[in-house]
Amino acid sequence: MSEASPGKVEAPTDPAPSTRGVTTVIPVYNGIRWLGETLDSLAAQSRPPDRVVVIDDASTDGTPDLVREYSRLDCLLRINRRNLGLFPNLNRSLELAGSTEFLHILHADDLVAPDFLRDMTAALEREAPLSLSLCGVERIDADGRVLRSPDGGDGNFRRLPVGDFLVRQCELRPVCCGAMVFRTGGKPLPCRFPTDYPHLADVIFYAELSLHLNAIRETPEGLCRMREHEGSMTASNTRDIDSWITDEWRAMRRIASLFRESRWRATLRRHRLRCLFAARSAVKEQAFRRTDPDHADAIRRVVREHIPLPHRLAGRLAVRLRDLSRGSGS
Repeated sequence: MSEASPGKVEAPTDPAPSTRGVTTVIPVYNGIRWLGETLDSLAAQSRPPDRVVVIDDASTDGTPDLVREYSRLDCLLRINRRNLGLFPNLNRSLELAGSTEFLHILHADDLVAPDFLRDMTAALEREAPLSLSLCGVERIDADGRVLRSPDGGDGNFRRLPVGDFLVRQCELRPVCCGAMVFRTGGKPLPCRFPTDYPHLADVIFYAELSLHLNAIRETPEGLCRMREHEGSMTASNTRDIDSWITDEWRAMRRIASLFRESRWRATLRRHRLRCLFAARSAVKEQAFRRTDPDHADAIRRVVREHIPLPHRLAGRLAVRLRDLSRGSGS
């Protein structure tokens, strides 16, 4: 194992580039609660990673010691001299793309099924770099209990048109970082996580990167387990109006600008996104209306600043119809 500051090359003990078939990178900050379980899920792979790199973002909870003492995998430890934050640290993870055939980034609180790397890399064997494999995600709570599972599927990978993937990102149907494997072909990635979007930089990154992909292969099978807990970035951002609300609309517009389409299709997309943003915000406002009405009012004010009345009404109507279909009177 070795330690490095941002920008340093790994120590000479790191394997030669020709042996790095699959690299899993784990960016982490104060991840001692779940990191051991995450490493265990990698150690149990039927096709183990050729290199595991843990990039510690100046943790204060003993995370580096956990990595040093972990015996089931030979982990390379890199430590940032100062805390960079999630997305800058994810950009450090991307630095490994140029020295591996396959790149997998796994958050320190998520898990992968035993056949994850075997199946995800096999799906790309006949695809030219730059290409992506994507799997379904099982949602678990802090204690590992299943909250939601993806639809079954037969385990086969099918081609997902890049345009369809871009639509998902534009409509904020995000993918889980750990549920993807990139075939980089040993070349650097052409995009980075933007650092001026504290909540949705990943959605923007994957959208912009999709324009450079030769192929996407997808299976609905839940080969990745994503943990939902109070300490997650998503949970902490619910109190930050700029991150949780305003940046959603900024991200939608930024991704919409990536489409190459006729003027009338662009107009239709703009109206659809306004209604979608209004509906998403109405759900968030609804969640806080009883417990924190001031926060709910703040959400409503932001939406009024960006979205015309007809779209706001359409979004609220969609939420109301959803609630009625579920038998909810809220």
